[in-house]
Amino acid sequence: MITLTRRTITGAVLAAPLLSSRANAVTWPGPNATTADWPQYCGYSDHQAFAQAERQLTAANLPNVRLLWSRPTTPGHYFMAPPIAVGPRVYVAGAKLSALDAATGDARWTRSLGQSGQCSPAYAHGIVVVVAESPKPRLMAVNAATGAVLWNVSIPKLPWCSPSIAGATVYTVCGSTVLAFSLDRGKPLWSRKIPNDAAGTHSSPTIRRGRLFVGTGGNALVTAVNAATGALLWRRRLHPSNLYGTDLGPVGTDTAGRVFAATSVGTVFALSQATGATLWQHTNPDSPQYESVAVAPTAVTATSYQSAAAINPATGALLWNRACDNGGFTIAAAAGLIYRTSSGPESQVLEVFDAATGAAIRRFPIPGALELRGASISRGRIFVSDLSGQISTFALPG
Repeated sequence: MITLTRRTITGAVLAAPLLSSRANAVTWPGPNATTADWPQYCGYSDHQAFAQAERQLTAANLPNVRLLWSRPTTPGHYFMAPPIAVGPRVYVAGAKLSALDAATGDARWTRSLGQSGQCSPAYAHGIVVVVAESPKPRLMAVNAATGAVLWNVSIPKLPWCSPSIAGATVYTVCGSTVLAFSLDRGKPLWSRKIPNDAAGTHSSPTIRRGRLFVGTGGNALVTAVNAATGALLWRRRLHPSNLYGTDLGPVGTDTAGRVFAATSVGTVFALSQATGATLWQHTNPDSPQYESVAVAPTAVTATSYQSAAAINPATGALLWNRACDNGGFTIAAAAGLIYRTSSGPESQVLEVFDAATGAAIRRFPIPGALELRGASISRGRIFVSDLSGQISTFALPG
C-alpha cells in the first residue's frame, strides 16, 4: 500500500508522488524480489547472471521444454537489453515500459518512455526503475502493479547501462559519473566522477558487501567506490593504456571476495573486491572477444562472439572451452546449465550447455527474431529478447 502526496525536491525530482513514511519506515508498494526471480540486469545487483533458486528446468527435462509464447512489445523501436521477471510478471523496456503476464505474454500495463537506450529495468519492493528520454534523459520509478509513476529524476545524459538496485538505493552511470538515488523518493544521495575514465560504455553498477564496481569500455578500467557514500576505493586498469578501445562486459562478483571482468581481447580477470589486486587472469587465444560472464559456485563461464569457456573461480584454471554459434552478448546459469543466445546470419538460437562439461544439450530456434540479446530465467521459464523488441518464452508443458 502507498500513500501519495506531491512534493518537489529542488533540482532533482520533478513534483513526484512519494511513498508514505512514518518514523523513517517506508511503506513499499509491493513485495521485494526473491531468489526465484530475475529482477535486474544479469539477475541481481551482484551481476552473477545465476538463477540461484531455479530447480524446475534440468538437463533431464530440457528436451520437453517448448515455446510458451512470443510477443512483440515495442514494434518499430529497437532495444537491446534482456527483460526482467518477478513473480507473475515480465517487465521489458523499449519505447515503452511494458508489464506482461509471464504465463501468457498478455500486456497488463504500458508506460511511454520515449527511449530507453540499451537498458533493462530494475525491480525492488514493488517498484520498477527504468531509464527514459521523454523529452530529456531521466530516471523514472513506477508502481510495478499498476504502472503509476512514483517519481522522476532528471539526469545529465542517457545512460548506456542498466540501473541497479541494492537495498533501498538506485544506482546508474551517466557519462563518467556514478549516481545514487533513494528508491522510495528518487532523492539524490551522492555522485562520483570516475577518474581517468575513457567516457566509453559502462557496465551496469555491480554491488556487493557495501562496494560498488563499474567497468569502463574503451580503456578496460574497473573502478570500486563505497556504495553508501561514493568514496573512491580503488581503480584497476586491466590492460595497458595503449589498448584503447578494449571493451568490457558486465562485471560479476562472488561470495568469496572476487570481482570478475571479461575483456574483448580474450582475457578474464579475477580481482580482489577489497583492493582491486589481480588474483588471477586467464587468456584464451580461441576467444578473442569476450562479452560477459556468469558466476556460479563452481565455475565462471565467459562467452565471446563465437565461443564459451568455463574457468575455476578460485584458481583461474580452464575447465572447458567450446565453439558456439555467433552471438553470446550475455549468458545465464541455472541448475547446472548455461544459456547462451546466438545470432548467426541465418538463424537465431538459444543454446543450452552442460555447465560442468560444456556439452551441448539443446538448441531452441527462435523464428522471426532479430539478433537475440540475452536470456533471463525465473520460476521455470526462459525469457529471451531480441533487438526488435520481441520476447520469446520457453517452459515445460502445463
